[in-house]
Amino acid sequence: MKKYCVITGASGGVGEEISQTLSKEYNLILVGSNQKKLNDLKKKILKKNICKIILIQSNFTNNKSLLKVCNILSKKNIHVLINNAGVFEYNLFINEKDKRTIDIININLISHMLITKSILKNMKKNKNGRIIFIGSTSSYKGIKNTISYCSSKHGLLGFSRSINEEYNKFNVFSSYLSPGSIKTQMSKKLRKQNRNTFIKTNEIANYINFILHEENNSFLNEILVRRKSV
Repeated sequence: MKKYCVITGASGGVGEEISQTLSKEYNLILVGSNQKKLNDLKKKILKKNICKIILIQSNFTNNKSLLKVCNILSKKNIHVLINNAGVFEYNLFINEKDKRTIDIININLISHMLITKSILKNMKKNKNGRIIFIGSTSSYKGIKNTISYCSSKHGLLGFSRSINEEYNKFNVFSSYLSPGSIKTQMSKKLRKQNRNTFIKTNEIANYINFILHEENNSFLNEILVRRKSV
């Protein structure tokens, strides 16, 4: 029987690729902001693989919407959680609207913390769970014009590290994948970079699949994925 995997940000480019890859082995709970894209993704997956798919449309900038997702997930036995949802802003910090700053932190950090919290109780009870965060190379440095984004990713890295300290003894492990620029709609804001060198979405999905299949006396904790050329 297939176990359940939750993927947030499933209606985006990276989330879609991860969903298609993991559908070969897991039943899916796909969380995303765009209902049409979620519906289309479900149809695409079911043409290739046999699995159960639950769709949850949510806007993580809305507290009620986010807490509704957490309530749904808290009642499910989930084996894998892929925290992928994210937004990117390229702007001088003083020119960034306050609402935008709050939204970035809510989507890139707070939503992952609350969703992870909602599934941890059952993972602890089952003594089994894998959590993967899609971070960024920005988690390890500060970069101009992306202050809110970098801050949210630094916070997410700290959260992943802390989860491991608290839950490894229950056989629950968190892996933090930190890629460089990925070839998605979101990264089009980086106009001064060569998009031909950007990491492809299927590469991220393949790395995640590899992480989930590591069955040793060790686990992949933090992984930096860099472009070969910039």
